[in-house]
Amino acid sequence: MRRWPQKKRRSRIGDLRHNAFTLVELLVSVGLLVVVIVTISQIFRISSDAAARAAANADVIASSGALGATLSDQMQKIAPYLLVIDSPAPTRARQEAPGGPRFKRLRHDRLVFLTQGDVDEYQSFTDPVRGDPVQFTRGPTSSSEALVYFGPGIPLSKKSSPPRAQVLNDDMDPLSVSLTASEWVFVHRSILLTLDLASPPDASWLPPTVDELTNPGRMLNDTSGTLDTNFFEGKMDVIYSPPGSVRLANAQTIGQIILEQSLTDDPANPSIASLWQPSIAPRTASLNANNADFYNRSGSNFIPHLADFQIEWTDGRRIDPLGPDLDPTTPDGDIRTRWFGLRPDPAFDVDGNFLDDVHNVGNNSSQLPYIARRRQDVIDYGNGSFADSTQAEIDTFRDKIEWSNVVGPDASTHYRAIWRADTWQHRPKALRFTYRIYDSGNRLKNSAEIDLDEDADVDPDGNDDPVLVTQFGRQFSIVVAVP
Repeated sequence: MRRWPQKKRRSRIGDLRHNAFTLVELLVSVGLLVVVIVTISQIFRISSDAAARAAANADVIASSGALGATLSDQMQKIAPYLLVIDSPAPTRARQEAPGGPRFKRLRHDRLVFLTQGDVDEYQSFTDPVRGDPVQFTRGPTSSSEALVYFGPGIPLSKKSSPPRAQVLNDDMDPLSVSLTASEWVFVHRSILLTLDLASPPDASWLPPTVDELTNPGRMLNDTSGTLDTNFFEGKMDVIYSPPGSVRLANAQTIGQIILEQSLTDDPANPSIASLWQPSIAPRTASLNANNADFYNRSGSNFIPHLADFQIEWTDGRRIDPLGPDLDPTTPDGDIRTRWFGLRPDPAFDVDGNFLDDVHNVGNNSSQLPYIARRRQDVIDYGNGSFADSTQAEIDTFRDKIEWSNVVGPDASTHYRAIWRADTWQHRPKALRFTYRIYDSGNRLKNSAEIDLDEDADVDPDGNDDPVLVTQFGRQFSIVVAVP
């Protein structure tokens, strides 16, 4: 009997068994494949996150560059009639971004001035003929002069137009703790001052005149200093002079009106306080003209996600150029530029408590520990006189330019400086703006050692342990010369 075919067949079966994967080998292969897939996905995730952060960083740098360029450009056109720095008390501590720590107090300073620029320097966003494809021969109302405001807006996320009191008291108010820093909107509001309107004017669109603004109960003659409703809601951005007007709608006239107002009768709330009030800043856009977020109301919106806006000014002098011994031959002085404005009071902690038991009057979280660093407060304690100040400067700065309400040891501080035509020679040499910009996805963040008390001491006071917090966004600081 011939058996070799069977032996050959068994040999072939053995070869097949030898070439197949065992269960262990399959599990190892699957495991290696999973590792490769996870590794590749991690590489893609890291690359994607890095690209997203790079794009976010580029966006905030571009936004800061736009702000710096716009501030510099507008300041070069400043008219010698008005310059206002208003620094209300900072907000309560809040989050920078949803889910972040609640440690940040936000500054919401405002800048107001009059400008005289080139022909058609400004164009109205609220003019209904703007961008009209039918009446293409008509253009929006334009002007070379404007009343300019830089500062926070009131973020509006609803299409309806709620009552003014509701807007100022619900969660859209920047002072509300529920609004995180990354949700703020920065506004560049320009109210055009023009002698005539676009021809022919739209009958349904009639801007107020200078006389209307100065009538009893209106924004420049109202003891409450309330911004005109049309300007507050973004329905209008023009003041004009009808034929035969006695007071023309120009920078010089507005400057004269400001000059006629008393700033000492009620310095906490002067009649011109409307000039530095924020207006609504829609965060959505609608084609319905009846909605508060109608697309041509957002003309003043400038940069979203910008908060903690701080303004300081300088007269160009040094803090202490000669030093305590007043000897010009010894370089022991402080040659840093001196800056004035609102700053933290080193006597308080972040909750509004005094840091020592002697002055501890209890916590009042609605009042924040800031003090005003004023030009009139720069005193040479060695001889009891104002340091390197002329008598004219002393007389001018005392109750004529700078104001601060300091009622008690734990009172909130509000700093304001107003230069008008009569004090224009004492205007600042430069302004310094410090602010933080957040990217839309809150990808930019870093761990940093923060002085929560903002007094330059290591926190918590009396403890050497550093305080590490996660900060979102990126902080910038720019200096703009005042011509």
